[in-house]
Amino acid sequence: MGETVVASRQVFGGRILQVRVDRVELAGGAQGWREVVVHPGSVAVVATPTPGQVYLVQQYRHAVGRLLWELPAGRLEAGEDPREAAARELDEEVNLRAQELVPLLAVHSSPGFTDELVRIYHASGLTPGSGRAGDEPDLRAKLWALAEVLTMIERGEISDAKTVAGVTLYALRAGEGRLARPPRDGARRSPGEDPGLG
Repeated sequence: MGETVVASRQVFGGRILQVRVDRVELAGGAQGWREVVVHPGSVAVVATPTPGQVYLVQQYRHAVGRLLWELPAGRLEAGEDPREAAARELDEEVNLRAQELVPLLAVHSSPGFTDELVRIYHASGLTPGSGRAGDEPDLRAKLWALAEVLTMIERGEISDAKTVAGVTLYALRAGEGRLARPPRDGARRSPGEDPGLG
């Protein structure tokens, strides 16, 4: 089951992204419109000097109007290899190089309206970088205890999706994570059932 694109036009072209409007035919024959933000993709890095520590960066995000703690991250340049982009962002934002830089997971940031795919890497064996970090005056890097970051995620103090996904999966793999709590009423949910968050 899917949708067939009948017509498509670009309505905005910016420095980082474009916006496309598609007319689509649905399974029943009806037609609809889809607005799509076209993004080149991005990378993020879970950088851990020890299994119980992780680097985050804090920067102001205009779209949400506040400072956020996030994984070191950035968009892909044209034709750039994602692993090389992850190494570049780690150097530029935290002034670190990694002896090991391996894929951890990939997530669509918000597939309801954008095709952006965020590839998240785990970096270990960290050594000092090139010294290029600090070019962005509003960016602050800090080494956190992994347990404290998990607590911040639970409290909603960290809301950036790629950071929540990357840190949580890393923590589970490293044996530091917390398994999902059972339903409040003690009943077992079937796979895919709405967990009723709220």
